Amino acid sequence: MREKGIKNHNKFILLNLNDYRVAKLRYPVTQASLNEMLIKLGNEADITAPKEMQWSMYSLRHTVATRLGNTAGMSYPWAAARMGHTLEEFMQTYVHVDQNRSLEMLAKWV
Repeated sequence: MREKGIKNHNKFILLNLNDYRVAKLRYPVTQASLNEMLIKLGNEADITAPKEMQWSMYSLRHTVATRLGNTAGMSYPWAAARMGHTLEEFMQTYVHVDQNRSLEMLAKWV
C-alpha cells in the first residue's frame, strides 16, 4: 500500500488492491470478490467444493470456528474472542456433536 501511495484512513483490514482506483477511494474488498478469489485459489490448488455445497468466505470461517469449537482442550472463551463472539454465541453456533468424533466415542463406549 505504501508503494502505491494508498492511505488506510478507515483502518480497513482488507482493501481491494486489484483495482487501485477503488482502493485509493478506501473501499473495502467486497464479499463477492473474496468468494471469487477463494474459488479461483481452490481451482488452482485442484480443490473443488461438492456440487451440493457453496464455497464462500463465510462457509470457510464457519468451518474453522466449528473445528476450533470441537478441538479437545480448546479454551472456548479464547476461541469466542478470536471469532468476535460472546461465549454464549460461540457455544450455540459452533460447538456441537461432530459426526466423526461421535462415531469414535461410540466405538470406545461399546
